[in-house]
Amino acid sequence: MSAVIAYRNEPHQKFCQAVLASGEQIVVRIDETGLTIERLMNDKAPGKVLFRADAERATSIALALTRAGKAEADKVLDILVAVATTLGSAERIKAAFQAASRAAR
Repeated sequence: MSAVIAYRNEPHQKFCQAVLASGEQIVVRIDETGLTIERLMNDKAPGKVLFRADAERATSIALALTRAGKAEADKVLDILVAVATTLGSAERIKAAFQAASRAAR
């Protein structure tokens, strides 16, 4: 089961750090450059950027992954974190977000 370690959804700072069911830790960050999801370094694997997209694409991906209607800007982080933590591993996150990015085009 995944667990959130740190969460901030303020206008100037949007990020979430979570431990996935696989034991891997990720950070989901939204800033002026867009969305970044990265696996944090641990004793078994190096840190790695799993997915990166601009802000517009991040919103489209959130909608594609959840099949939601129009999302409010302050809900995008919540949607992306919910999806990422449900997937349970870094490789599943990478694959799902890449597929959603292709579908959102």
